[in-house]
Amino acid sequence: MRFVCLLLLTLLAACGGPTVAPRDLARDLEAGQAPLVLDVRSEGEYRSGHIPGAVHVPFTEVAAKTPPEVLRRCRNEPVVVTCEHGPRAMYAASKLRDLGCQAVLLLEGHMARWRKLGLPTTSGAP
Repeated sequence: MRFVCLLLLTLLAACGGPTVAPRDLARDLEAGQAPLVLDVRSEGEYRSGHIPGAVHVPFTEVAAKTPPEVLRRCRNEPVVVTCEHGPRAMYAASKLRDLGCQAVLLLEGHMARWRKLGLPTTSGAP
């Protein structure tokens, strides 16, 4: 059973697309060279703690309500999408690709891993 679960998790990650390691993203943030980070969790989750500089667009609104400036940026530069554990980010990444975004990456382990590693977060309204 454990093998089946690991295989399923591997397939889900592969379906989501390429990823970026949390420590690599944190390094790029610190250096001022980070890509656009899109947090697709609920507003309450975002307010409770998010990656500094992350733009908030709930995953249910990515297809219809992604701000035009976010779409312009993600069509020309990489975007890292994150949620709490992965499924919402995978959905949002798929929608962003449908909207013409080329380099859509998922944060490995998403916010759960980001916090577990003790990487910086900020809180507050979107």
